Amino acid sequence: MKMKPYYIMPLAMIMTACGNDDKGTVTEVKDELPQVEISTVAVESVPQIKEYTANVEAENINNISPSAPNRIKSIAVEVGDPVRRGQTLVVMDGANITQSKINLDQIEREYNRAVQLLEIGAGTQQAVDQLKAQLDAARSQYDNLL
Repeated sequence: MKMKPYYIMPLAMIMTACGNDDKGTVTEVKDELPQVEISTVAVESVPQIKEYTANVEAENINNISPSAPNRIKSIAVEVGDPVRRGQTLVVMDGANITQSKINLDQIEREYNRAVQLLEIGAGTQQAVDQLKAQLDAARSQYDNLL
């Protein structure tokens, strides 16, 4: 009996699939052990001090300037010195203090006159209020100079 060519291909595939290539060999699984390094313990000194180079900057920086443009007689601190609230930083020239005191006295006299005039009905409240503002400003300036 002669086989037809279209039967040969499926038959070859079935025969190949049924074959066994193992031939009874067993493959062994080997566990690899980790590499371990063994050392002896020794006492050694460890340096505790390190030197580093750095720049230190202040968290808050304040620019301090006078509230009035006056002459400074002496400066009590240097640039970079730490300062605290209420500390004297500069001493102002005495001529400015004298001039400020004279100005304060003059405004105070004018204010007192304006109050007296308002009490007798010859003055205005506006004049008293304006002189009161000037008097407060002059006192503040004088106190800052002191």
